[in-house]
Amino acid sequence: TIDQYQILRDLGSGAFSQVKLGKHIETGDLVALKIIKDDDSQNGNTAETFKTEIEIMSDINHPNIINMLSSTDDGTLKEANGDVKENVFYLALELASGGELFDF
Repeated sequence: TIDQYQILRDLGSGAFSQVKLGKHIETGDLVALKIIKDDDSQNGNTAETFKTEIEIMSDINHPNIINMLSSTDDGTLKEANGDVKENVFYLALELASGGELFDF
């Protein structure tokens, strides 16, 4: 789990983050969780880039763009093996279930 989301499975990964399918524990809504990779969370440039992404996405609300539902830079990630990681950066995004954009 990460804060109020149960992590269900991996969806993909990029240069700085992993994307996982998440389920809001209270509402059951499915989301895409973009979680910054551990090795990059201490990198100042990566952290600043992630914060900038959060700022930009906070200002965008359009029916043809995936919207950010929530974000934090101090999440608590509880892994399946019992490990707990503090101060995790992540975004909760609307889930687009059509596959990778690059596949089209």
